[in-house]
Amino acid sequence: MSLFKKKQISVDVMDINTMYVSTGQIGEYIKNLYRKEGFKHIGYRHAVKDGLDRFVIYTLPNQKEVIQYFKDRCPAMVEEECRKLQGEEHEWARWPNGFSEIER
Repeated sequence: MSLFKKKQISVDVMDINTMYVSTGQIGEYIKNLYRKEGFKHIGYRHAVKDGLDRFVIYTLPNQKEVIQYFKDRCPAMVEEECRKLQGEEHEWARWPNGFSEIER
């Protein structure tokens, strides 16, 4: 057992079904949050939870406004907003500590 706790580099804030949402749509959704809300440091990953394909949206632990934004929303709201989008190409920025985010 280690005496040192490993520092958490990200916190999951939302997960949604991948069935009706593309990577381009979720990328555009995040870039819209950057533009409209002034947020930063948001990424997503594909995960399988209980046998279901999900997009998991995450941010840095110190991004309190981003975390609260997603606490104020249910997955169906986020999925619906994503489904309305056409999809947008996006690039990733990868940090030395392993954190990855959608570039602004």
